[in-house]
Amino acid sequence: RPALELEVLVLPAMAAPLPGATAARAPGALRSGVFTLFADAVWHHPAWGGIDLLTLERDRPSFALDRPRFRGDRSGAQVAEGCGFRRHLDLTRLPGGADGVVSYAWHERKADAIAGDAARVVMRPLVVLHASGEPQPGAWCIARDDARPDGADAWSHPACFTVESDVDGRVPLPLLPQADGEDAEVLAFTTGARAAFGRRRGTRAAAGETVVLLTETATTTVRVTPPLGRPAFLGLHVATCAALLELPADGVLRLPALGEWATLHLGSPFRAAAHKLLLAPDADLSIAAERLPAR
Repeated sequence: RPALELEVLVLPAMAAPLPGATAARAPGALRSGVFTLFADAVWHHPAWGGIDLLTLERDRPSFALDRPRFRGDRSGAQVAEGCGFRRHLDLTRLPGGADGVVSYAWHERKADAIAGDAARVVMRPLVVLHASGEPQPGAWCIARDDARPDGADAWSHPACFTVESDVDGRVPLPLLPQADGEDAEVLAFTTGARAAFGRRRGTRAAAGETVVLLTETATTTVRVTPPLGRPAFLGLHVATCAALLELPADGVLRLPALGEWATLHLGSPFRAAAHKLLLAPDADLSIAAERLPAR
């Protein structure tokens, strides 16, 4: 009779995405949500007992090799920072749940909810449309403000003024007074296969919302080598904004060719590094990255 031999291997938690994705950061719904944690003592799962509050990823712990994971030990205000990005969250533990299971409602705060009396932050309604006229969810939006403080205060970090559009392309855009007016430059952009960007002057729309059309499609291609073979996150600083972007598994990222200098911030699972680059049309750039040791 033919013999069948099996070899059972232990798969490290970082080696591949795990089942049961939380989908905590659904596209276009990025300011609030719910995540669920499963106690290690009951479920004995390598990933489900903690979450990376920067990326709001629970099931792929390799995204946060050098950051502590939130393990459900407290509610209240939390701050997570990495890849040149910062996220301020309010966490509320939800009642109920099975043994060893706890859920948290989270809400992300931007400058308008952080500054308090430290600065007068105004809000301007913005809507981002694709060149076709369709609403553009998930577009990064900013009103350029070269006079804004450099981030020494919690509310002044550029990520606190950079907001993503919702499923209807709408954004409540936080602004300091000097960036609010007819001469202010408003920028919106997307990345990836459908990378595009648009600019307009003025934040005080006569009929309520300021509309930004993503009519420019020139891109800069950035190749992070060697590719991980699975997605990762990195940060982008450009035009006084800070965005947190997902790097595809093949390591190829398409950015809007804004014609400006930008800084790309690598973080876990890469060793932290900052790379300055020019977002020029049709440019093809390569960045060497060093992986952190597996755990």
